Amino acid sequence: MRKDDLYLKSVRAGKSLGRYLVGKSRAEEEREAESWKSGHGEETARMVSSENIRKYVEWRKGVRTKEEWRKWNRRRRGRKMKVWFQVAACLMVVIGGVGLWNRAGKQPQAEESGNVEAGRMKATLYANGRTIEFGDSVPEVLRPDSTLLFSHRVLRHMGAKEKGTSPERLLLSVPRGGEFETVLEDGTRVWLNADSKLRYPSFFDGGRREVELEGEAYFDVARDTTRPFIVRTGQSVIQVFGTEFNVKAYPDEREERTTLVEGSVGLRHAGKVYMLRPNDQAVVEEGREVRLTQVDARKEGLWRTGMFVFERETLESLMGELARWYNVTVFYTNERLKTLHFSGELDRYEDIGRILHMVGLTTDVTFSLQGRTVIVSSGGE
Repeated sequence: MRKDDLYLKSVRAGKSLGRYLVGKSRAEEEREAESWKSGHGEETARMVSSENIRKYVEWRKGVRTKEEWRKWNRRRRGRKMKVWFQVAACLMVVIGGVGLWNRAGKQPQAEESGNVEAGRMKATLYANGRTIEFGDSVPEVLRPDSTLLFSHRVLRHMGAKEKGTSPERLLLSVPRGGEFETVLEDGTRVWLNADSKLRYPSFFDGGRREVELEGEAYFDVARDTTRPFIVRTGQSVIQVFGTEFNVKAYPDEREERTTLVEGSVGLRHAGKVYMLRPNDQAVVEEGREVRLTQVDARKEGLWRTGMFVFERETLESLMGELARWYNVTVFYTNERLKTLHFSGELDRYEDIGRILHMVGLTTDVTFSLQGRTVIVSSGGE
């Protein structure tokens, strides 16, 4: 197993186990937690032992400053940690969250969150004038012509069932406050983030596989050396044969980001082609040259495992992501606040009040929630 796969597996298991132990898990998280416990009994016992929790509680009481929190968060993100400690760290974030959010210094926001909930699995599929809604309460669905199967929270496209059939043009739309996973007819797996749209055929019948993206998606492309896989966004064209990459291309944001996790990608913009290698990120901004930078690519796709991961992210970009996920609007009392930066890892399914409180601890801003509007102010206001 690759190191990145092991990291992702440990992160998912740790968060599932943590939420399971505090009674906040969803059905699939309970399955992951039980699976982890059955294969890692010794590590699980060590993580939840009374001695370990006692030490953690004592440590937590001592974290009173922003710098102490930053130091712990940097240690937790270190890639040299043992896998079981990565899991334990995730577990501690879930179990220890309440104590950290309510630390003295700023008023906790959880009581103000009202009806604002974290996003969940939901989407709408549009096909030839028909619509199919998918959500937590939808049972397994098999379309009468057997071309679509919705099972275990994943929509699978089965391809044409009759010779001579032409592909349907499909639109898969994930609203604000949603996320969704689908497997295309060729086996390519796509995770769509909140407020995203994917246009694609029900099956690929030509010499190439082509889709259109608006929003953010993580692609795990099925390898096919004879048919390139092409992703079109508002500003660029991305071509691959079989690889993993994340694309963030919201029309209301100035930049598009394509981040390569594995394989190779050719990105075409303004008549030029840029070749990406693993851990390359291409930043496309209208009217400017494409910027290629080196990043930790595995973190770009962690949103699909239930985590927010921010590395020197501007507050404007961070709040844009929270706004889409929690389906809220954001108002700044001072435009200067948008340029502040934040780094950290946060639970994507946590109460928005607690998320905002933790961001405020390290950016010296305060948040108030009025209905579905988040008001951002400087710490001194």
